[in-house]
Amino acid sequence: MTTNYSKLETTDQLGFFTMELEVDPLFASMPEEIKEKVTEEIIKCKDLNDLTPGDYIRITYGEHFSREGIFVVSGPRVSGGERHYFFEEIMPRYNGKGKEKTMEKRGFVDFSDNPRIEVEILTKGYKPNYELDDPNTIYSKLVEKLKEASFVDRFKAYQDFCSMYPQYEANWSKFLSGMWDKAILEVTTPEEVEAEIMDKKHKHGREYNSSVKSFLEYVFHKVEPSKRPDYINGIYWSDQWFDSATDTGVKYLPNFNDKSVFVSSYAELLKVTDNEKVFNKIFDNWGVTSDPIDVSVLERDYVSLNTCLDETGLWLKKSLAEQM
Repeated sequence: MTTNYSKLETTDQLGFFTMELEVDPLFASMPEEIKEKVTEEIIKCKDLNDLTPGDYIRITYGEHFSREGIFVVSGPRVSGGERHYFFEEIMPRYNGKGKEKTMEKRGFVDFSDNPRIEVEILTKGYKPNYELDDPNTIYSKLVEKLKEASFVDRFKAYQDFCSMYPQYEANWSKFLSGMWDKAILEVTTPEEVEAEIMDKKHKHGREYNSSVKSFLEYVFHKVEPSKRPDYINGIYWSDQWFDSATDTGVKYLPNFNDKSVFVSSYAELLKVTDNEKVFNKIFDNWGVTSDPIDVSVLERDYVSLNTCLDETGLWLKKSLAEQM
């Protein structure tokens, strides 16, 4: 379909102006014949694989609702293996009584999960060789963002930061998760963590039975501080330990949760605290989960620490048990 556009309003929507409504330098530098071509042609996209990063596109949902923006990346979504397509949505916003218009970025949208959509390329190659920020730039920006927030608010700050990128694309999700794991340690001190977990609002303490308590006491007093997280992550237990030890198949046994978003910060505090009260308080926040483990793996890679049948069963990784 070919349509002739002559109004300033229309070319603005096509993205030939910057966020400040100044002529985009890329468009201004184009030869006249190319300008005419890009302002006259709209390409109906029948195959989404024909899109290239930087294309300015319009997506129509049904008859009356459409969005515009820049195609960014394609790849599998976190929750599924099929290919998905993401664009950075840009919408006009009108300010004040005079209704001054600016073009506002609204975040990244997956536009491939609706069978009714129609995709049109309004400007092919509007931003040639379009690329998102490089890893070093992203990391520096994230660190600065986290520094502005208190310890308990840093994960929310991280989530807000992720909205600046196509976070639901699998590769980007993995990349941003890795950024969090590194950045939270860079900006957080053990003193901050200690102040937070010892705060009076943390009163949901967990009562462990005598065997688990004895194990925690051993780790605090006998294990090299730098190795404490290994021992906490290397233990399973069960109230029905005898049945678990002699049964076959998969069993769900309690262990200390290593999936918390702040667990790496708790681990750093474990390594440096010499205060047993602080050490024990860490586990109010660390939490417990029940994870599946095959009994054959338990027998092969773990050592039972039990001494009598009426105790809670404890299994520690063999490599760690050998160091006790």
